[in-house]
Amino acid sequence: MARTPTVIVDTHQHVWGHDHGDEPFPGFEASFSGEQAFDMMEEGGIDFTLLIPPVWMKYDNRYAMSAVAAHPDRFALVGAAHPNQVSTANRMAEWMAETRAVALRINLVLKLDVEWIDAGIFAGGPADKLWGLAEESDLPLVLRVTDQLALLHDIAAQHPRLAIVVEHCAAGARGASDPFTRLPILLELASHPNIHVKLSALPAYSKEPVPFHDLDEVVRKVVTTFGAGRCMFGSDQTKYHGKLPITDSLAQFQTGCEFLSPGDRIQILGRSAITFFRLPITAPRRVRALHQAEQFPKRSR
Repeated sequence: MARTPTVIVDTHQHVWGHDHGDEPFPGFEASFSGEQAFDMMEEGGIDFTLLIPPVWMKYDNRYAMSAVAAHPDRFALVGAAHPNQVSTANRMAEWMAETRAVALRINLVLKLDVEWIDAGIFAGGPADKLWGLAEESDLPLVLRVTDQLALLHDIAAQHPRLAIVVEHCAAGARGASDPFTRLPILLELASHPNIHVKLSALPAYSKEPVPFHDLDEVVRKVVTTFGAGRCMFGSDQTKYHGKLPITDSLAQFQTGCEFLSPGDRIQILGRSAITFFRLPITAPRRVRALHQAEQFPKRSR
């Protein structure tokens, strides 16, 4: 099957440095720089990438922010924040102005912030007002969530203008006998039009080579239920420790999943993310470069 020309947005990539945050988790490189991420984009023909601080950096966005500053036309930040940083409208505005993040990420799997979890992040706790503040600020939320997934029903219903995207199809731990046990709960959330899904890090859950056909049914159910316009690609490429090229991650949605239409591929590979995060992209970078060359041809000597 031929690839469908389209804008490609990678919605899930981590960068980190030697001197920022705690030591990386076992198996991860000592650092993965913005320039390395940029080179990987070039290898895969990716137009734009969203950078996320890895969990061991907690709420330190500075390294990712420096990478965005170096390539503002190719990178944007999905930032992390301590609850106190976004607990009032003024603090939320200050955090947004400082980071210039296109979204706020909350990770509820590793439970790094006991204050959020134990106090009840979803029901009656101090984070309850976060949903309203994010909604009022027009700030999308990116959630890594598993066990608390069903509680998103109330949040989405009470805050219908709050844009939410669930990472990794709400998959559990890699190596689990069935990491997608929460898939029925995720599919029920499709009744809320403000909830979207990242089709991210999926090769990590596959036992087959590219294009990972053992994940076809998961992708089919998510795309059929949510619609391709609410699904978006994310590589989470550093998860593979150099064992999987970015071109293989992309192949799952460029040429694999034969049930996807050309229009589905356009949405999943970039258009959905452009709309959700309001990214300043209108055409594939290679098409823009060709258009510029046609507009400003080289002078003959």
